[in-house]
Amino acid sequence: MLSGVRKLFAADEPMNWMNNMENVYWHDAIIKRLELAFGEQSLTILLSAYRSKESESRTDVSVFCTGVQMANMLLDLPSIADNAISGNVVDCRVAPRSDDEQTVYLYLADGVIGITSSEIRVS
Repeated sequence: MLSGVRKLFAADEPMNWMNNMENVYWHDAIIKRLELAFGEQSLTILLSAYRSKESESRTDVSVFCTGVQMANMLLDLPSIADNAISGNVVDCRVAPRSDDEQTVYLYLADGVIGITSSEIRVS
């Protein structure tokens, strides 16, 4: 469930972003990869997630963060890997920071990723 969500999307597709973010059931998703591009100030998280609580299978989901100002990660990699089969994502939350920035928090089994950026896209 997302709380406090406003101005968290690309100006050209606000409803698309919001629908995509809310149409992912984050609990029990599996984080597969993080891609950080320093020169581009971008970070991509690749996951496999359920579309709803009732879904029987996971689908690939990408979270693209551009205009990244800060990224914080606290990861117990062996524990996250051990929980990959059943799902190593606990939840996802977006918090507004200003009119131009938001922070997405991805809570993991024994870890957390926080990314402050000017744009978040989910596909």
